[in-house]
Amino acid sequence: LIEDEIEYLMPLVKNYGKGFKGNLLYQLSLRYVDLCIKRLFERLRNEVYAIGTGMVERGISDKHIAVIGNNSYDWFRMHTTVLCGLGVTIPLDKGLPYEEIESSLSRSYADVLVFDEAHKEHAERLRKEGNTQVKNFICMQETEGFESITAILEEGKAFRPDEVVSYGDAVKFTVGALGYTPLCAVEGDGS
Repeated sequence: LIEDEIEYLMPLVKNYGKGFKGNLLYQLSLRYVDLCIKRLFERLRNEVYAIGTGMVERGISDKHIAVIGNNSYDWFRMHTTVLCGLGVTIPLDKGLPYEEIESSLSRSYADVLVFDEAHKEHAERLRKEGNTQVKNFICMQETEGFESITAILEEGKAFRPDEVVSYGDAVKFTVGALGYTPLCAVEGDGS
């Protein structure tokens, strides 16, 4: 276990590979299909580094990154990646109607939208209508017509460990509500 107080998220993520190496992050058993999904802390750390590196290599850093999707490993991994210093993360409620998603993206100045397949139709409409400043639409799964986190992850894995892009440690938390859906912005500023 970690004995020191953790002041920032990135040192905790870095420690996943040391203090928690081989430990289970979570396990999901689907008995009706005889499937057991396991995720290790070390895997999360490696994937956070790879996605962060891949995003920076694509020029996606120091951006406002909105994340919307069902509660899942993919959502948690993406949110954690942004929190570790990639930019400002704007977690959007998965149940928002289209108009609220569009309004939230505009009010938060989101440059990037990361979404799951359940929100693909909203992403297509947002891209088509162009009423927000979102330039990058990235799906958490492989889906036709959009960049995917899987591809970014693989690009990031291609770098040797000494080439991995380093990004920040500090996290800032802001919540705002002005008669609209409350927004939450969390920023990793590299301090």
